[in-house]
Amino acid sequence: MIACGAGYFFGNIPFVKSHFSAIILGIVFITLLPSILTVLKSILKRS
Repeated sequence: MIACGAGYFFGNIPFVKSHFSAIILGIVFITLLPSILTVLKSILKRS
């Protein structure tokens, strides 16, 4: 329910409309960043 309201609100902002793909990729990258850092730390720790 909150996501629908947020989508309606942010979907009307021109900047969000024109840069939607970049915003989604940024959200995905930020979400995956802790996992990526953990894997990199374990790889560096082994060597």
